[in-house]
Amino acid sequence: MEGLFQILVNERLFFNEQYILLLELGIALKKWLQKIKLNDIESFEYITMDDDEGPLLEFIYTNNGWGIYSRWQEFEFQKSIPIEILIEAIEYFLSDLQEQLLSAYNLRLTDYL
Repeated sequence: MEGLFQILVNERLFFNEQYILLLELGIALKKWLQKIKLNDIESFEYITMDDDEGPLLEFIYTNNGWGIYSRWQEFEFQKSIPIEILIEAIEYFLSDLQEQLLSAYNLRLTDYL
């Protein structure tokens, strides 16, 4: 499943990709989120099968919170994002993705984990 994926940071468009593999990204985020919730803290790297130039999106763990980086970012964000805000945003994306998968394909994200 391919589609539009955007990230807003402080109401500014940080990341904007019209043709990203949403299911692939959703699976990667879901697996990472499960680890984070078990207190297995590690940075997130999204490496897509569509691109072989390294991570397309990263959440980088620091002592102060989480940094965000992408090779395709619209601007550089220097501040840290609290884990609660990051988790809330990811859960919102995953919930919306799940609804789209169910209505369009009758699939569940958990079927791919």
